[in-house]
Amino acid sequence: MKRMTIGIVAHVDAGKTTLSEQMLLRCGIISRLGKVDTGDTMLDYDEQEKERGITIYAKEAHLTMKRRPTDDDPDNRQDETEVYVIDTPGHADFSSEMERALQVLDLAVILINAQDGVQSHTETIWKCLEHYRIPAVVFVNKMDLVQDYKTTDELLDNLKEHCSDACIDWLAEDRDEQLGVINEELMNAFFEGSVPLELVQQAVYGRQCFPVIFGSAKTGAHVDDLMNLIVDLSFEKEYGEEFGAIVYKITSDEGTRLTHLKITSGRIAAKQKFSEEDKIDQIRLYQGQTFSAVSEAEAGMVVAVKGLKNFEAGSGMGIEEGSAKPLLNAYMSYTLLTDERADKLALARVLHELADEDPTLDIEIDEKSKRIQVRIMGQMQIEVLRRKILERCGIEAAFGAGNIIYAETIAAPVEGYGHFEPLRHYAEV
Repeated sequence: MKRMTIGIVAHVDAGKTTLSEQMLLRCGIISRLGKVDTGDTMLDYDEQEKERGITIYAKEAHLTMKRRPTDDDPDNRQDETEVYVIDTPGHADFSSEMERALQVLDLAVILINAQDGVQSHTETIWKCLEHYRIPAVVFVNKMDLVQDYKTTDELLDNLKEHCSDACIDWLAEDRDEQLGVINEELMNAFFEGSVPLELVQQAVYGRQCFPVIFGSAKTGAHVDDLMNLIVDLSFEKEYGEEFGAIVYKITSDEGTRLTHLKITSGRIAAKQKFSEEDKIDQIRLYQGQTFSAVSEAEAGMVVAVKGLKNFEAGSGMGIEEGSAKPLLNAYMSYTLLTDERADKLALARVLHELADEDPTLDIEIDEKSKRIQVRIMGQMQIEVLRRKILERCGIEAAFGAGNIIYAETIAAPVEGYGHFEPLRHYAEV
């Protein structure tokens, strides 16, 4: 079976979780659609996510995606793909969580809110995808709300202006003609009368074109077309035998450390040892909040492993050893403040857990002064962190005034000197 990992990425409130719900419903994972407003979606199960109505943490689901009959393509060819879906945060404060998930994607599905068009954070996401060379398709969502005052042509022009000229209206009658201008091979195929799927796959995975589908996650309009496109873009891959994996996330389940990873080569098995400290106790296949334990996992799968202690989010394992340098970083540093009577050991334990889960926090604890510095993306992240600390160790935390983190370096070689003679002392540098 073909196997791929897709990520749903977008500016906040574009409808990522609603689109994920539609996919899960169509693949038989859930029996009814949950709603973000009522807090009963499968993937936004965290209490803070339910309260705020946004995605804060990247979530996993896996499903078997089949080609579905549509009005334009009534034949059901029964193509199947095992798809691992990662629903990522859209709020800018949690963009580092989104970026870590990008490293394990085969394909990104970018959502655009048709009411707003391309927004600033959408452009940031686009730059991240470009940085990691991740192919992408675009789903322009909420078309049911804008048909009276925005056309698909206007929205497509907006995408071409802010993202790429290679955005193509996938359901347009002249789609093949649009593909024909991408490269010479596609042009020749167009003039010969048909554009083979293999050439389309090559163009998409080479980031030479970005298919765009206009629809509505709420009503389900053209979601089937999007899923068919995902299936069409999947293909059988040849994986190596030697083990390799990329860790994209660390979580804690009632004190148990879980390492979430995408296997890129070879396989792993329960009870397998990597070192004296790193032994796989359990392999979990997550479906939102629930999971099933499996005895082994192979290349192409996204799993969570219990028992590993020395691998960080963003690091590689086996032949993938090494860490990718993140593109997005916190720009503010805050002092964490607590009551002097607070249990400092419990607080330190929780802070180390949080630093494992999000390395960009870059938590620094000065042992002498007991001063704690935390790097933060924004006010929303402060509120979430404060709540996490309270829930995990019962300590009320506050944050002092923030300072901007300046990241500068010397532009060119220079020579300088200084001469000092204060109060009969002499110094020259």
